[in-house]
Amino acid sequence: MCTSTNCSTATQVEWYKTSDKVSTATTSRVYQTIQTGSATLNLQNSNIADAGSYICRYQIGETENTTIESYEVDGNPTINKISNNICNSNLIISWQPHKNAVGFPHKIEVSPTSGGPKRWVNSPTSEKQSLTITSLSATTTYAIKISACVTKDNCPAKYSTTQSATTGGATFSAESSSIIQYKNTQTCVISWILYDKTETGDSYIMELNLTSTPVSSRELNFITYLELINVTSSSVYSFQPEPNRNYSASMKIFNCAGFGQTVAVTGTCLGNPSVPTNVFPPESYEDNLVSACGIKRLGIPAPDETNGLVSCIFILVRKNLKEYDDDLSLTDIININNTLDGEIYIAKSIPVSSMNGRRINVTLGEESMTTCDVMNTGKAGIQKKQSSGKEIIFTGRNKKLDKEMFNISVVYSTPFGEQIYFKQSPSITLKTAAINDAGKDSFKFNVISFVIGFLIPLIFLVISAWIIYKLKMKIKNLEENAEEKEHNYETIQEKATPSNNPLYSTVLQETTGNEQAYSATTIQTQGESAYETYNA
Repeated sequence: MCTSTNCSTATQVEWYKTSDKVSTATTSRVYQTIQTGSATLNLQNSNIADAGSYICRYQIGETENTTIESYEVDGNPTINKISNNICNSNLIISWQPHKNAVGFPHKIEVSPTSGGPKRWVNSPTSEKQSLTITSLSATTTYAIKISACVTKDNCPAKYSTTQSATTGGATFSAESSSIIQYKNTQTCVISWILYDKTETGDSYIMELNLTSTPVSSRELNFITYLELINVTSSSVYSFQPEPNRNYSASMKIFNCAGFGQTVAVTGTCLGNPSVPTNVFPPESYEDNLVSACGIKRLGIPAPDETNGLVSCIFILVRKNLKEYDDDLSLTDIININNTLDGEIYIAKSIPVSSMNGRRINVTLGEESMTTCDVMNTGKAGIQKKQSSGKEIIFTGRNKKLDKEMFNISVVYSTPFGEQIYFKQSPSITLKTAAINDAGKDSFKFNVISFVIGFLIPLIFLVISAWIIYKLKMKIKNLEENAEEKEHNYETIQEKATPSNNPLYSTVLQETTGNEQAYSATTIQTQGESAYETYNA
């Protein structure tokens, strides 16, 4: 209410907004009621457009007086939530307009907190708003200011609200990464931390590049292995190193926004040396028979040293054919080395560093001695020193092979620190005979040869005698038949005379003419017939 101080003389008591007189219509949001000497300003349904300064004017005589009153509308716009997206740099704003400015324009001001140009975004007017702001910088913090505006260009700061948010859309990179190795299990663990400790959940893939090279090798060209591993939903990766390999790593993180920088992993992971996976048995030339002199030539392949350098190759000779375990301990080898007359002994003790090729030829039974230090792999400078000047030497006693059967196997030794690993090959069996038995076998062979050589002529003589006997019997039969023929002929001559037997000459002629053509039986039958005729 605006009231003049002297009502009796006051005139024209009215309310104005700037230069405009406030309406007296009671249907208006803001109206005035005028009485004598006073005016009342009514603000019943006002909004931010009605806020501001109101002036009451009145006159007392010739003097014009004014009274100024300021009016404000309580409240501000409300920001409910600002969301970002890990795959892009957009911001999604959920907000509500000023409660006394519904239907009025609102403007959204977006400005980087670190400094930079501001952006204004016009918003439609409604009770609830959801607005996406695009084309922002990735992983940048912005101040979001929403203001209610009386007009498009009149947005009082008192009707505004401000909230900060950080955009997504950046590629992820690791802030730090490292390898640690547990001595008891040899397990290697790679861990990493993302920049700003970004919470990503399952939204990225880490590509791990593992590089491994041999710790020790006799080869001039080291073989390097590369392995790409994708890791998801984790901030660690563990693996078991291969023997005799030294690992280094780098990583690159991929997500829906792209891939980050490649980061080298600090530290290394080392796989301890170990015996070869396969130990090759000796190779026998021609057959597995030992010569009569008790010696045998064998070929020994060079070991595969992928798992670490092998110091010694031992050739074990077993006089018994019992089954044995492939794994041997240092104690086992020491016991074999110290037993001179046991069922098993070391025949050859060969330093691998002395092998110039992929195989070596050895002769068992030549009665020589060899030695090898299992702590010394040779090739100085390629492998770190295995021990502090310590030596463990084993002796090979290549005794003559004088039993009937032997088992021959190969053993590799691989040193690491104060430990030595041994592994044994499958065995081959050599067969031989004792020197005395060789003479007996030779005698038996000669006897058999003599018997066979005697029987063959004897059988030939028996068969020849039998054939001669049969021929003689045949000749005798022929002679007997001839004598019988002659006897029959003489009988005919005696009993048949020319004077009283006219058939005599005829029979004689027939007999004489057919003597060579008929057999003895036929001749006899004809004579008997002639004799019967003569008698008749």
